[in-house]
Amino acid sequence: MMEDTLKYKIVIDHIETLMKGQMKDQMIPSERSLSEHLKISRMTVRKAIDILVQQGKLYRVQNVGTFIQDQKLFKVFNTLSGFTDEVTASGSYVENDVLTFEEVPVTQVIKHKLNLKHDVFVYHLVRLRKKDGIPMMLQESYMPKDLFPLDASIVKHSIYRYIREHLKLGMSSSIQEITAIFANETAVNLLKLRPKTPTIQIEQVSYLDSGRIFEYTVSTINQNHYELIVQAMPMKGRAT
Repeated sequence: MMEDTLKYKIVIDHIETLMKGQMKDQMIPSERSLSEHLKISRMTVRKAIDILVQQGKLYRVQNVGTFIQDQKLFKVFNTLSGFTDEVTASGSYVENDVLTFEEVPVTQVIKHKLNLKHDVFVYHLVRLRKKDGIPMMLQESYMPKDLFPLDASIVKHSIYRYIREHLKLGMSSSIQEITAIFANETAVNLLKLRPKTPTIQIEQVSYLDSGRIFEYTVSTINQNHYELIVQAMPMKGRAT
């Protein structure tokens, strides 16, 4: 079993190396070609390709071949999940470039967004968030300093995982406002967009199980690589 797993990984690593720098919808080598090149059985090659298809990295066209899938990240608005969870679920790796991390006095605007009763200090955080080295979103966040401790090592990784797994705090819900905007100069440069590119901005307020707001975040999305999906569910007891 261990040997089979190693062979799958050899095939997957080889195909992912071939995919780098290639355009979407480009055909990869055939199963036979990969089998002969890697000296690995076609059955193992086929299984490795199946895995990449399931991960959304490849797609098949019957009687034609296997092609590179558009590597967009999909966010479905039906659960409260962080960027790291979304990326790792897609089989990719996360990078967070921390551009700003500071403690600042709360402004009246942020005080209102976080529903704070007093003038306190808050964490101000700006991160460029990447999937497989591709900039996906520019994210500016504010969090109450009295709620939990943060430091440079924590914000380099997943804050949601830190809250959930280390602090053992439950996150109940978020309210998200989605707006179409023209990316500003900073976002254009960091997300590698064309000037005056129309894109999506998400303004989000997130709540702990206690009802306390723990985060106010504004995210500018790289719409070339990130797709938003809203899943509508029928209301119980309502006829359609």
